[in-house]
Parts: sequence; C-alpha cells; structure tokens
Amino acid sequence: MEKREQITDQIKKLAELLEPLTVEISGSSLVWNGTEYAESKSRHSNPSASRWQQTLVVIANLLEAQKCEISRTQLNYLRSTLFGGMGSLSDAVGIEMLESEEVLVQFREILLELYHILR
Repeated sequence: MEKREQITDQIKKLAELLEPLTVEISGSSLVWNGTEYAESKSRHSNPSASRWQQTLVVIANLLEAQKCEISRTQLNYLRSTLFGGMGSLSDAVGIEMLESEEVLVQFREILLELYHILR
C-alpha cells in the first residue's frame, strides 16, 4: 500500500470517530447505537469536532483523488496541521471533546499510527 493510501485511511478513521460529535441530539431523538434505535441524552454539536471532522474529510478526499504519490510539501503540511503544537489536531482533541475515554484511546492510537506514517 502506498504511503498516500495509508495516510488517507488513517485520516478517514479519525474523521469517522469525530462524526458523531458533529450532530446535535435533542432529548426526544432516537439514535442508532449499532444494533437498534435507542433514546439518547441531548447533546449540542461540538464546534471543534465539526471543524476537525470537516478538515479531515477534505484532506482525505483530496489525497484520494490524487493520482501521484504524496509530495514532501504535502507531508510537511500534514505534520504541521495534525501535530504542529498549539492549534493542531493532536493539541485540540481531548476527553472533553470525545466525551469517552474509550473513544479517546482509539483516537490516540490512530493518531499515533498516522504520526509514524508521516515520519
């Protein structure tokens, strides 16, 4: 598998984990829990999760549409955007955003794998 495809796969996984946080749920809504529609606590959509989820989807779509291997400039951009310190994805995501320790662990594992691919 090409490096570009590996990066795209990991970015898609991160976007999928953030997607549920981009949806506002009212107290009377039924939500699919993987096996059935069930009642859920009301929740406002998370603006930070929405921003990052949309950014990750755009990055994945652009990389997927690209015919050639990823360039050094693109790798530098991804390293900076995803791991570049304050304001980066790795800085922005925490338990307060993901709302669950289990999801946070999954997110961190995918992020770590992506970090190693981008090196």
